[in-house]
Amino acid sequence: MSDWTIVGDIATRTVAGRPVTIRKPAASTLDEAIRAWEQDERARLARSMRQLGDVVDGALAKAARRART
Repeated sequence: MSDWTIVGDIATRTVAGRPVTIRKPAASTLDEAIRAWEQDERARLARSMRQLGDVVDGALAKAARRART
């Protein structure tokens, strides 16, 4: 959480060139909100990497099939 700038009930940070702003929800702390966002972001990145891996695997398999024919 050291990458976050926290002012009052708002935390900001830049991720991949885009600003991210989190406001403290009424039912939790700002730390919990930041941790939840970071967990969601890790899951989103992992999902994106899996999808990219599937595309690359498909392209390599297609190239291998073409090379055999």
